Amino acid sequence: MWNSGAGSAFLEPRFEAGFAHVEVQTVVQQIAFPSVLDYVRFQLLATPMAALLGNRDEADRQRTIETITLETASLSVPEMLEGGGFSFPQEAYVGTGHSRG
Repeated sequence: MWNSGAGSAFLEPRFEAGFAHVEVQTVVQQIAFPSVLDYVRFQLLATPMAALLGNRDEADRQRTIETITLETASLSVPEMLEGGGFSFPQEAYVGTGHSRG
């Protein structure tokens, strides 16, 4: 049994893979970084997005990070930048299920 509401794209394959009582909940958490620069550095150096900078020299990586930081700050609403930090809500689907076997 699965619900075709929120997260159904996540749910259906798990149900078909042999899970029963599959549920998906939408979870929203407030994410906070000390600054936009810290957020951009984290995203571009410590996540799979690091591959985007992999073939660049250090000076080019830093210029790219600075450019993205300025663009991100310019596109952010003031509430996201309060106190010099960078904060925003992040939504994720959390799925649980029981093995049928």
